[in-house]
Amino acid sequence: MLNGDQQLHSRSGAIHFASTLDAASRANLSLSADAGAIGIDGAVGAQAALGALTVHAGTTLDFGASLKAYRLTQTGAGGLAHFRGTVFIEGLDGLSLTGQAFAFDQAVTATTGALQIVHTNGTGTGTSSTVFARDAAVSAATGFTQVGGGNVLLPASIHVAQGPITLAAPATLYAGNARIETQGDITMTGLAGPATALTLASGHGPYPAGTTPLPVAGKLVIGHDDGHADHQINVANLAVPDASAATLFGIIGGQGGALAASRINSSLVNDPFYINLTPWGPVEVINLLVATTVPSAGVPSTPGAASLFTGTVPQGGVTPNALAPYVAPPVLQVLQVQGPAPLLQPSPEAVEPTGQAPLQSSRLERKHLDETLL
Repeated sequence: MLNGDQQLHSRSGAIHFASTLDAASRANLSLSADAGAIGIDGAVGAQAALGALTVHAGTTLDFGASLKAYRLTQTGAGGLAHFRGTVFIEGLDGLSLTGQAFAFDQAVTATTGALQIVHTNGTGTGTSSTVFARDAAVSAATGFTQVGGGNVLLPASIHVAQGPITLAAPATLYAGNARIETQGDITMTGLAGPATALTLASGHGPYPAGTTPLPVAGKLVIGHDDGHADHQINVANLAVPDASAATLFGIIGGQGGALAASRINSSLVNDPFYINLTPWGPVEVINLLVATTVPSAGVPSTPGAASLFTGTVPQGGVTPNALAPYVAPPVLQVLQVQGPAPLLQPSPEAVEPTGQAPLQSSRLERKHLDETLL
């Protein structure tokens, strides 16, 4: 039990509490191990909450059970800061955590303040810098922000009463259902959950006059148009009940590009709600286009004889192949008859040298023959 404010400082060793730690009259506690670890096996503030708890570890920081205080400030840790029990912070300053890596096994609550996480290990990708267990729900009054680090594994539920949700490192979601909501902006570098049904809500806007405080509707800004796989949203299903605007880049239900706009479950459509530079809402897409070309029917025509012999018959408009009958046309066609063809015998008069009647008769017979053959 702390009676009055206390400071414990170790220059070269560790600081370790094997039991619980409570405080009378919300006493403040400062723990600092320049080169060692800090560990508390039992609950902190379970019977009587601490005031302001400030910790700095040269290596690791380990809270073995629940933690309850007015304010929690971590100024640094050379290794993992592990919170194995629930974390419950009641003051306006909330949680301000600075270190290389963090792990939260159970719920994290800031009833009147915000959760702020600052990573000191740069922005490279790789092992997650912050890991929330699936059921380690985050609940904060005025915001949830994260800076630096390689990756953040988010819990299934994040609720901020009023304020921003801002993640600088790419975030990952557990498979299943997840909900992230606030009354303010939601801004993320990337959010990956290919097997996650996600609900994002950033507020309706100002409530009716007289409401205190007046919430402000927020925007959804997730991903970047830079082609980087970690800089996009990628979820199985996305529902957006509330938002004032949206600029998203990524994949919804396996669909990217303009098709992702039709996969968002929301009554919010068109400007100013965009994904991949496409307004939300139905997208008209032709999945299969079959083209059939049917030749137009020309006007049947019969060319005149003069044009056939002069070679000026136009190809256009002559259908169907009206010229075919005129290709090498026969000028004489003899019909075959049964039996031998009759022989034409000239009449005796035809050979008579005198007289005109026989000659005229012969001419008439030849004329009849020509007409028959033609």
